[in-house]
Amino acid sequence: MTPQTFKEWIVHHSRWWALAGCVFAFLAQGDRRYDYATLGMAVAAMGAWGLVSQAKIPGNRFERRLPVFKFLLCLCLGMTGLGAVLIFVNQP
Repeated sequence: MTPQTFKEWIVHHSRWWALAGCVFAFLAQGDRRYDYATLGMAVAAMGAWGLVSQAKIPGNRFERRLPVFKFLLCLCLGMTGLGAVLIFVNQP
């Protein structure tokens, strides 16, 4: 899978990514599993990135949305890394 195909797949299913990430993070917090809650928030950030990239905003060019893309991508990668670290730290 090429990066372009992966991006198109994320954009195509972005609503479901955002919904699944929010539900996953919410349910994981109820069990006090903050490592999985962090990964759920990363999935939700990836879904938000897809939603912003496919938004048809009149008069708003792609260059104006680029800082939002960079922020969401950094947020997603940072939370994924944090979630992975928390999973390995919480191993019994």
